[in-house]
Amino acid sequence: QQQQQQQDVSGKMVRIHCLNDDAKVLQVAEHTNRLELGHLTADDDNQKWEQIALNISAAASDQGVFALRHVGTGLYLDTPVQYCYLQMQAPWETPGTRLFVSKDDEKAGGIHEGQRWVLDGHLIRHWLDGRTLDVNFWDLKAGNGVNVNVPFGDSFGCAWNMKSVDAAKEEEEMSYKATPSIALAAANNIPQNVPFYIKVPAAIKNGKSSSYCISVRDNDKHEVCCAKVNADDPRQKWKMVHGDCLQNVYSGEFLYSAVKYIFVRDTNHIWHANHTDLCTKKRDDPEVLADPDTLRWVFGPEEFYGGKVMRHYKDGRGVDIHGWNFKDNGNMGVENSVHGDCKGISYCLTLF
Repeated sequence: QQQQQQQDVSGKMVRIHCLNDDAKVLQVAEHTNRLELGHLTADDDNQKWEQIALNISAAASDQGVFALRHVGTGLYLDTPVQYCYLQMQAPWETPGTRLFVSKDDEKAGGIHEGQRWVLDGHLIRHWLDGRTLDVNFWDLKAGNGVNVNVPFGDSFGCAWNMKSVDAAKEEEEMSYKATPSIALAAANNIPQNVPFYIKVPAAIKNGKSSSYCISVRDNDKHEVCCAKVNADDPRQKWKMVHGDCLQNVYSGEFLYSAVKYIFVRDTNHIWHANHTDLCTKKRDDPEVLADPDTLRWVFGPEEFYGGKVMRHYKDGRGVDIHGWNFKDNGNMGVENSVHGDCKGISYCLTLF
């Protein structure tokens, strides 16, 4: 009977965000059943959960109990039940248990005790033992594990924000009308969610410029720059989202520039007064919400040195390495500089 009741309940689709870093969300680690933080990515079923209300009993303490079914696998968020036995001055040392996803227990009547959860403010507590979802070492970085432990102090690493996912609205927001002939993904055969480099073509400067790529400075302005390729630096790697948006692997933010239509004020310097800054922003940044096209980019149709010109989608200006001078930590911007041999605005998208 209990199992039938649970199946009849229509679940609400949610993402589980870190309260102290909204760009990090709970997801299942690849090729495992364990949990980790990931960079927020639009329309990723690995980051979506179905919050299913459970009818445990009429008791007041059993109201608001729910299960969390992982959309990507169909499995349920689970942990072994463990009451707390705490160590003075280090209460987190003893009560921790692993967090994972598992099947429901058909023989036991559906959702078992380890899969039942309740909300307590910004804490997601286990329904029976009261422990909470807890980021390992409270280090809110992508790839870090999430388990279950006792909340304490300011709850920095165990505070969450469950946000409803409006699938229809999200699909509408992200369903761009990219022209297939110039969309980044189509032009480069780059699959979704696979990291790649945006490199300067090897043919420029006698084959030496392939050692440079587009990267992000680790500063408050989230500036984009030219950098010497370093395979160990995730700031230099990007992912394709919806065919023409570029998400930085390190920050989870998207390549951004304000829209600025070209007006040539100096025919000898066509780039004059046509600049906008190149940086990264979150998808929910007010400037992005005001104009989602600020995150869109196109590749080509012009080809130079084995690469293609990279442009801002809505205004056609080029992604420009300033002075067309390739150096580590070199400045970049979006400019009206598509001219000549385009060596400072041509790129190759490569997996290595």
